[in-house]
Amino acid sequence: MSLEILSQVNNQFQSAVAFHRESADLMWFISLDGFAALHEFQYAEESQTQRRLKQYILTTYRTPVYDDAPTVKNIFKDQMDGKDRKNLTGTDKWTCIQKSWVEYERWETDTLALYEQCGKQLIDAGHMADYEALAPIICDVSAELRNVSDILNAMQGMDYDLATITSMQPELQE
Repeated sequence: MSLEILSQVNNQFQSAVAFHRESADLMWFISLDGFAALHEFQYAEESQTQRRLKQYILTTYRTPVYDDAPTVKNIFKDQMDGKDRKNLTGTDKWTCIQKSWVEYERWETDTLALYEQCGKQLIDAGHMADYEALAPIICDVSAELRNVSDILNAMQGMDYDLATITSMQPELQE
């Protein structure tokens, strides 16, 4: 049972890495380097965490575990397919920022719910060592969701003002 639960978390990481890769590409495309750097950081962080989890699974259960293909929609293609970067309007950028950050918050909310459910299943089954491997991941996703929600709330409060959002980018890029 634990192997299946941890494999489910591992596969969610595959999708998370794809989500952050596509989101970074989107933010680079619309010249929001700070948001792009944030997604690049999350891409690297989640990839490293997925590798640690996979190592735990392989060394603990001593059986092959295969990664499923990521199951995440291509946020970059959905929003920018056929568009030319130099012809993007302010409205194009505004819509893109709004949709991508709402999707980011939804993604993290769904991921947290999945990981919490997996954690509960591990606890209910009495697999505490496996839960201990998952618990820091749950905390990380919860912290990321708070950060994403704070940024999204700030942008919504300013009605996604492009000048303000653009001015935030250098600080985020650091």
